[in-house]
Amino acid sequence: MYRIPVEPYYVNAAKWWLENRNNDNEEFKAWLHSQGTIVEEHDSYYPWLEFSNPLLVTLFKIRWSDSVVSTQH
Repeated sequence: MYRIPVEPYYVNAAKWWLENRNNDNEEFKAWLHSQGTIVEEHDSYYPWLEFSNPLLVTLFKIRWSDSVVSTQH
């Protein structure tokens, strides 16, 4: 299992989703999964995103770093 902090990556991805898609939580979870994350429910705040391999981590970090958020599709 590979982990990265939620900030700024998850925060940027979530902002993009809300501005460009909708507020459907189930669709968002499916979209996050399609972005390479392992989506699990936690009982309290969990400050990490988890991935199954380092390539998926790298791709997610590149997509959702602060410098490229405005160009995401």
